[in-house]
Amino acid sequence: MLKNLWRTTFRNLTRNTATSGLNILGLAVGMTAAILIFLWVDNELTFDSYHPDADRIYRVTSHVNAAGWIWAATPPPMAAAIRATIPQAEIVTRIVPGYNTILRKAGELIFEKKSAYVDSSWFDIFHFDVVSGSIATFLHNPYSLILTESKAKTYFGNKAPIGQLIHKDSLDYRVAAVIRDNPANSSFQFDILIPMQALMLNPIRRTQLLQWGGYSFTTFVKLRPNTDPVRTAGLITGILRKNRPEDSKNYFTLTPLQSMHLETGVGKAMITHGDRSSVYIFSILGAFVLLIACINYVNLTTARAAERAKEIGIRKLIGAGKRGLFAQFLLESTLIGMLALAVTVVLLPLAMPFFRELTGTDFQQPLASLQTWKIIGGTLLIATILNGIYPAILLSSFKPLGALKGRIMVNFKDGTLRRGLVVLQFTFSILLIACTLVIQRQLAYIRHSNPGYNRSQVFYFTLPPSVFRDKNDSEQSALVNVIKARLLAGAGITGVTMASEPIVAVSNGSSGGADWTGHDTAFVPTIFQLSVDEDYKNVFQLQLLQGRWFDPRQPTDNKNFVVNETAVRELGLHPPILNQWFVFQGDTGRIIGVVKDFHFASLHDRIEPLLLFNHPNTQTAFFVKSRPGQAAAALSATRSIWESYVNDRPFDYSFLDDDFNALYQADARASTLIITFSGMAILISCLGLLGLAAFTAQQRIREIGIRKVLGATATSIVTLLSADFARLVLLATLLATPIAWFAMHRWLDNFAYHLPLSPWSFVAAGTLAIGVALLTIASQSLRAARTNPMKNLRTE
Repeated sequence: MLKNLWRTTFRNLTRNTATSGLNILGLAVGMTAAILIFLWVDNELTFDSYHPDADRIYRVTSHVNAAGWIWAATPPPMAAAIRATIPQAEIVTRIVPGYNTILRKAGELIFEKKSAYVDSSWFDIFHFDVVSGSIATFLHNPYSLILTESKAKTYFGNKAPIGQLIHKDSLDYRVAAVIRDNPANSSFQFDILIPMQALMLNPIRRTQLLQWGGYSFTTFVKLRPNTDPVRTAGLITGILRKNRPEDSKNYFTLTPLQSMHLETGVGKAMITHGDRSSVYIFSILGAFVLLIACINYVNLTTARAAERAKEIGIRKLIGAGKRGLFAQFLLESTLIGMLALAVTVVLLPLAMPFFRELTGTDFQQPLASLQTWKIIGGTLLIATILNGIYPAILLSSFKPLGALKGRIMVNFKDGTLRRGLVVLQFTFSILLIACTLVIQRQLAYIRHSNPGYNRSQVFYFTLPPSVFRDKNDSEQSALVNVIKARLLAGAGITGVTMASEPIVAVSNGSSGGADWTGHDTAFVPTIFQLSVDEDYKNVFQLQLLQGRWFDPRQPTDNKNFVVNETAVRELGLHPPILNQWFVFQGDTGRIIGVVKDFHFASLHDRIEPLLLFNHPNTQTAFFVKSRPGQAAAALSATRSIWESYVNDRPFDYSFLDDDFNALYQADARASTLIITFSGMAILISCLGLLGLAAFTAQQRIREIGIRKVLGATATSIVTLLSADFARLVLLATLLATPIAWFAMHRWLDNFAYHLPLSPWSFVAAGTLAIGVALLTIASQSLRAARTNPMKNLRTE
């Protein structure tokens, strides 16, 4: 019986090679796209879940209530206090980033950004696969290191890394262990781990790190089974209030380990967060692409039903049961799915490098992962159910006598289902195209909008504290002036200024500590602050609306302030603005100028009140503006100056344009992914249309012959065969437009500054879909129209 089913199935597939080929190709492309998307979604949703007892691991999260801030960091002594006083905490551990660790190997300075100090209990909570060496050696020797496998390869090549020395902070550290590279779904993407003991052996750092006032360490707790995390968080809050009564408004919560990746609004985090809305969007996108591919199969299979009506009638008359026919047709769809899966298995490794680059996620070889095969199996199961159940029920339900006379189900003969599925298919495709056009338009607006300052050709660097060691304020100021003068004399450099933060992402804001004329003390706004020098306005070409900029010849200007337009408006500063007194964090001065608003953060965020002041001891970064086309010369000159003052770390710099683009990296990646998969959706839809158009032309071949004999032109025949499909795609455009409008309106709400929705984006999406569909249909219609009519009529 089973052998007979397989033989019949193969015979039917090989008899209709064109239809089978379209089905297999469409399903393979759809399954590949869907599997890639679901891999990314699964990666986002399973962050850190591979650790044992991950559901009992929590991060202690600080809520600085006075300012309304949420931080992933806690005071350094908190871990020891939890360990000593809260029995519900089974294990407590801490981690603190190494903050750009400088290593020296074989005389070469290496700047490592992915390093961290960890407690000895770190490995009691978190799982790492040891490739070589020993965690125990690492724990018992404060001057040891753990490297990831790839980092060990970078440093030592094929040489055994265990026991090798790396110089750090004037000391030799020995490699104690090598661990496997961090999984793509790990929040802890550190290449170098250093014992916390090494940090604490420095007497100055030890004194600083034992203070309750600083929030610098990330603390994790593993709770005992059946422990209430809310109650435990309350006990942790009690520890803070006992040791630091002045922070009585602050409190703590426990954030589940597996929730960290998709959390929002948390500062001082050591991890790169994901976006929950992107997870939802791409889950829907994956489902759309798979559904579009499955619609092709259903359409082509049901369209061919009439050709198989007599076969079904004969088989029923000689005793075939409905259940047996159902099994055969379900087996056909399963075989198509298996063949499509075989093509998918070939396409996945080919597409993976491109997909890694698109997502910025370092997926391992997909076919080597059990999770990948689970996703593949789930996708195949869904595709088989969508593809097989309805056609199998439909085909097996034909009445034998009616089928032999050429009569089949009326609804099916009218093609209502097929037309509905084509509309649904193109509705999804047009929806994706419209969203892509809107997203691209908004990102172009971001790239080309005027932020209110000129960041072009500007790079920056920060001198390490060692340069100013053992120097008083006046000596530091004199050294800074010398460095600025040397930079200005350098080749290709046209301007130099100093500031506390890059202008593209000012993050230092505070509530409280501010007062001004007419201030209602109950009003405690968040005010962002930026320390700048006297050259800042000219280098960045800021526009002053009132007053003047800071003048080094005015000794009182180190107490005075310049405010932006938003500060004037939201703080309720009344005219005349200039010379009003203003108090901020202990400094009392005057407002000497009002600067035109500029975007000092992402366009996702609205412009906030900004206070600019000139405190030289807080200006840690040099911003260098190069002449057009002379960036290389300016960098070379700056590097020479750096090396004359700094010999313990490599020259490290960033361009402001790169920092600006990084603010919208997630948006750009989402846009590229949507463009890519929208293109695949259109390709799959057109494959289905190609098959349906060919089938329609074949069914109307005699009609076409008669029309040609009576004088019809090829153009009129193409128009005749294309009209029905064009109406369907037009209907899909009308259905997709309001859905896309609503979705993009919600997406644009994420930006404080955005372009209005343009109807032309939706018109263009519909026009593109209709154009591609008509080209696809016309190719088959023209082929039919050019066929010799006598050949088509000869069988009559």
